[in-house]
Amino acid sequence: MAGVSGGLSLEDFRLVPCEGFEDSSIRTSQAMAWFQDHLFVGTGRGPLRPMGLSPEALEEYPVLARLAARRRSRRTREQEAGAQIWRFDPRTDTWEQVYESPWVIGLDGSECPRDRSVRARAVYQGTSDPSPALYMGIGSMEGQVVIVRSGDGDSFEETDHDGLGLGDADIPSIRTLCEWRGVLHTTPVGKNHDRGLLDDIRTDHPIVFASADPARGSWRPVSDPGFGDEENLSIDEMAVFAGCLYAGTHNPAQGFQIWKASARPARGRYKWRKIITDGAYRGPESSVPVGMQAFGDALYVGSGLEEQGMGETFASGPFGAEILRIHPDDRWDLLVGSARDTPDGPKVPLSGSGPGFDDEFVQGYRRLVEHDGWLYAGGSDWRFAPTYLPRRGHERPDLSPSRERYLRARTEEWEGGFGFWRSRDGLEWTAITTDGFDDNPYTYAIRELVPTPHGLFVATIANRSSQFGGGLRVWVGRP
Repeated sequence: MAGVSGGLSLEDFRLVPCEGFEDSSIRTSQAMAWFQDHLFVGTGRGPLRPMGLSPEALEEYPVLARLAARRRSRRTREQEAGAQIWRFDPRTDTWEQVYESPWVIGLDGSECPRDRSVRARAVYQGTSDPSPALYMGIGSMEGQVVIVRSGDGDSFEETDHDGLGLGDADIPSIRTLCEWRGVLHTTPVGKNHDRGLLDDIRTDHPIVFASADPARGSWRPVSDPGFGDEENLSIDEMAVFAGCLYAGTHNPAQGFQIWKASARPARGRYKWRKIITDGAYRGPESSVPVGMQAFGDALYVGSGLEEQGMGETFASGPFGAEILRIHPDDRWDLLVGSARDTPDGPKVPLSGSGPGFDDEFVQGYRRLVEHDGWLYAGGSDWRFAPTYLPRRGHERPDLSPSRERYLRARTEEWEGGFGFWRSRDGLEWTAITTDGFDDNPYTYAIRELVPTPHGLFVATIANRSSQFGGGLRVWVGRP
């Protein structure tokens, strides 16, 4: 196609009409997939029940529990609806809802949607699947994750998994679904039995699970918890590259780690080897991998700082996000980031760009994907939740008065937006936009990127639902 070889530019993107989304509280999509010639969009709502409302949470956070109940009392049933899956036909620009969270009686005795958001997706054919099926992991408000599958794209059924084989373990959601050597892999996230949404990125079970027949469950652990490191609080990303499986951990104490498995034993744990440690020697400023994608002859990894929870937000920064690439022999390059000395020798950003492409407010690259021979990186802006600003309980004695004034001014002048970049070789990067696709003041990130024969689909997210001017938006880019 003419123009494809030059990569997509801002004028190549158009807003997809999202009929059905505008009148609801849909705020985000963390999982989109191309299946059966349609785009499937798993949606999530605002924090409807932010503490999970477990007995432990009710006892520890009664004020927040009352606030959540008061908020629900002012909302209609439609506005309070939970996770959904929508199917889009790009040939007719039409949407159809194909899954909706069932309603249940919650732990507080009120009726509520069982599911909160769709966070993981994969097209995979297991041993009992007659053909490739679409699998999606749906996070629970109070209970365990629900994994659904569809063979035809018309209807979804719940799979058998029994807590990924751990029975009634606290596994409210899964972060990723990744096929490697004919087996599907996933990792848990969340803690409903503790602080609910405030522990959305952590888990009591930082383990890689595998199944060759996910329709029937059959999940088994193939890694030790946290790969043997108790400071690894979750396994956030997985990717396949050069015949090996890679997994990245969230480690706010020392910085993220990347682990690699090159052989898949029929039984027992895989043999994992740590190839990146301490946030690629940047430390806690790069606590989590955000986006992993095989591209050309290397694996590309985005990294950033992400901490959630009242009283535990990393009150520092802002620190712009980095991009690395890993070679098959485990050598790695710093492409975008801070120059530093490492045990492997000096590392300088080969692109010539510092963290965040020289923008310290780029918090992370939530998705990296390949499309038409280009690598695309979708950014997230830190200013939508400026945890770096001093406030009660989070003083910043390290900030000079002039630095604090600068951060406050830059934050107050922000009117929404995000960065979006592309590269053909990982070294030279072109900014498609640095302030978003439109002038919506609540949009702050690209959450999903899906390459398709009809173009590159992009899901942008906002810090408010559509009822308050934000909401999920879907865009498509094609020349």
